[in-house]
Amino acid sequence: MSAQLMQKIAPGWRRVATPRYKKDYKGKYVTAEDFSDVRPEFVKVPPDGAVCLVERRASEGAGHEFLLYLEWRCPNCGLATHLWVPESWITDGRLVFVEPEEEKSHDDRA
Repeated sequence: MSAQLMQKIAPGWRRVATPRYKKDYKGKYVTAEDFSDVRPEFVKVPPDGAVCLVERRASEGAGHEFLLYLEWRCPNCGLATHLWVPESWITDGRLVFVEPEEEKSHDDRA
C-alpha cells in the first residue's frame, strides 16, 4: 500500500487530489506525517501531521530541485512558522493536499 493512502489526516480535514498544475499549489493546504528532517526559518518545527499553507514554489535555478515554502500557524499562540520542503515529497507520498471537511473539493466542478 502506498504511503499516500496510509497518511493520517488531522481531524476536520480531508485528503484531496494533488492539483493538476503546479502553479495551482499556492494557496492550498498540505500535511505530512513527519516534519522531523525539516529546518524551519525560525526555532519551532511544526508537529507531525500539522496542516500547512503552501505560500510559494521556487528553485535556486536551472538544475536545482524545486521547493515548497510552507506556513504553519501554532494553534495555541498563532505564531507563524515558515519552512521549505522538497517538492519531491508530493510524488514520494510524504506530503498530501488537504482541505477543511466543510468546503467543496477544488476538484469538484459545478
